[in-house]
Amino acid sequence: MSSYSIFIQNKLVEYESTPNYGLITEKSINLDDKDIFKEFLIGYRLHKIKCWIEKSSGIIGIQLCYNDRETNEEIISIDKHRAEEIVYQEFILLPLELIIGLVIWKKNSLTGFEITTNKKRVKRFGYDDGERITPEFSENGLNIVVGFFFTYEPNIGVSSMGCYYLDRKVFTLILYSGLFSLRIKLKDEKYKNEIEKKLKDMDYSDKALYYICKLPINQFNEIMKFALC
Repeated sequence: MSSYSIFIQNKLVEYESTPNYGLITEKSINLDDKDIFKEFLIGYRLHKIKCWIEKSSGIIGIQLCYNDRETNEEIISIDKHRAEEIVYQEFILLPLELIIGLVIWKKNSLTGFEITTNKKRVKRFGYDDGERITPEFSENGLNIVVGFFFTYEPNIGVSSMGCYYLDRKVFTLILYSGLFSLRIKLKDEKYKNEIEKKLKDMDYSDKALYYICKLPINQFNEIMKFALC
């Protein structure tokens, strides 16, 4: 069982969320990552954002693609667009890339949004037209976006949006607590010997985790910093 599963079952994870910025009506269709991933949202890593664009309407379609952090299985969580939509914008996140900033533009309805990542990449979807909104969580770069939610109007397209986020320290504790725990356990010679007997049967990723946890503390810390930078 993964470390984040344990934390979630112990109810130590509480996702924060922004308001839903834009137009919401009784005809709005809700598109929400938590409808797919439930409380295990942190167990999935956003891999790709794809938006269909129309100049007169802004964002008229959207698709979010995630990878399961354990199996690397690709899962499309949100996918709302018309078959005839051709023009689109796409952004693929790198394996260790995380979204730490969000800017939203809206008039009555959503016109565009922009993400900033921990790798200092910036991508805008739609148009910077109308009121500019910077959700408070993204002003200092100390939080990690773990999911999104939108509403979709049949005659407009994507009409509003918001996101789920976690404090960077909480995110790190949940996602990497297993590594820190393994490092401590390996100080026990009996436990270490048992693991070493199984090494030849482990897959590449499990072997890599073992050797990372065996590194001197300064090298181990540098790897952790690289993963989170």
